[in-house]
Amino acid sequence: MKFSKILIIFAITIILIFSLILTILAIKKKSRPTVKDDEEITLYYWGLFEPESVMVDLIKEYQSLHPNITIVYTQKKYDDDLDNYKKLLFQRLKDKRGPDIFRIHSTWVFDFLSQMSFSNSAYTVKDYKESFYPVMVNQCVSPKGEIVCVPLMYDGLVLYYNKDVLTENNLDVPKTWGDLSVVAKNLTRYDKDGKFLVSGLSLGTGNNVDYSSDLLTLMFEQSGVKIPDELDSEKAQVALQYYTNFSSKYNIWNSDMPNSKVAFATGKSMMYFGKLKDLFDIKRLNPTLNIGMAQVPQLPTYAGGTINKTWASYWVETVSNDATDSEQQASWDFLRWLSEPDQQVKLYKNVKIVNNIGMIPSNSKLYDSFKNVTYIGPVLSQAPIAVSQITSDKVGNSDYSDLFKNLIDGYINGRSSGSLKKVKNDYEKLQKEHRKEFR
Repeated sequence: MKFSKILIIFAITIILIFSLILTILAIKKKSRPTVKDDEEITLYYWGLFEPESVMVDLIKEYQSLHPNITIVYTQKKYDDDLDNYKKLLFQRLKDKRGPDIFRIHSTWVFDFLSQMSFSNSAYTVKDYKESFYPVMVNQCVSPKGEIVCVPLMYDGLVLYYNKDVLTENNLDVPKTWGDLSVVAKNLTRYDKDGKFLVSGLSLGTGNNVDYSSDLLTLMFEQSGVKIPDELDSEKAQVALQYYTNFSSKYNIWNSDMPNSKVAFATGKSMMYFGKLKDLFDIKRLNPTLNIGMAQVPQLPTYAGGTINKTWASYWVETVSNDATDSEQQASWDFLRWLSEPDQQVKLYKNVKIVNNIGMIPSNSKLYDSFKNVTYIGPVLSQAPIAVSQITSDKVGNSDYSDLFKNLIDGYINGRSSGSLKKVKNDYEKLQKEHRKEFR
């Protein structure tokens, strides 16, 4: 009798556990709703850098899974006028004439919140954190757990260097800012009048250095400067002075030099900071240049280690809140599907056909698969510790990036624009203006 009771209790326990498992699975299934198959839906998708040839096969594959959904992709060609694209896109969305899915820079998220869908249930926050890098979580997930954007690619600053020249001079690739200044000095050459023959590094000024605003902001980040609250602090002053030392003190670079990317590609500079997207231009200008790429330098600590922060600058896809509930659900489901590893690999291959380089997958589950890929790996290796700010250059943030560029050049030349206190005030004014413009 006692044995029978034990068997009954055991059976009831098994049934309860099994019921609990089924309940959990049902909840998980509900958290990622499937797209309805009984409603005809057309989604209009604005891209930026990928031509239709890159997207067409992926769109057809998704449509084969969801025959009731039609996706119309258009590449908006605003590469050289991203500030205008930003304003045009926002106005179209505000006028309810915009696309259902659209691409923005990750630093635009705050400006576009009033036009973005908050109904993304294609991901749980847990899934999202397991699929993307911390910088993406910080920029795309609200404090309330609302997922408002999905990255399909990654990019960020990397140190380009001339492999042959470093090898000829028996120099190691620099890992800290201090190492960088030493290597740059060793590589700089002058004529008999003291003018540059070759610069060791394109760094130290504002307006002729690509991403100078990003680089200065990175130095602020590595120094623990909170932007904009501590822009007028002593540690911000130290970072600004160190950046400008490459021009005013070390005489490695100056404002008379050509654009930093052009200087590197044409052999007038031996090192340069750029993104993966710049590799295409460099190779076009100098196909035979033996290019090396390394992580951005780090700031040493008193304990002997380094403060490990790198710089991200990437684009994300998001969904219009003007779309119907069904259109929003379908849009988020499509973006989730595009961001999965299999589709990310296909996207990489399609882009490589176009530019012979490819793009960096955003999905962190592909990290090990791509960490050793030529050119891709050095940029990707920095994604887990990357930060990003609205001072990013060449992405439609000219009002902010120009503020920092002019700060650098003004500081070198003793102009009022070189005052950190003035820049802090101007930065805060810009924030207020943006809140009025983008609402």
